Amino acid sequence: MAAGDRKRTLDDAKREKMLSELSGIVFNDVALTPMHREVLVVAARIDLQFTTRAEQYTLAANSKT
Repeated sequence: MAAGDRKRTLDDAKREKMLSELSGIVFNDVALTPMHREVLVVAARIDLQFTTRAEQYTLAANSKT
């Protein structure tokens, strides 16, 4: 495959092969190192229940007694 063909193609079979090769390079040849790991610490009274939210806001509307 010529260098210009590697950049773009409308042929589904060629594109699938190119994506497969790229996936092999990314996942086999390059080390993926997590740079950030977030830990959420939550505490509440025993008689209070609440649901944590994805954006980590603790809202009174999410609590139950």
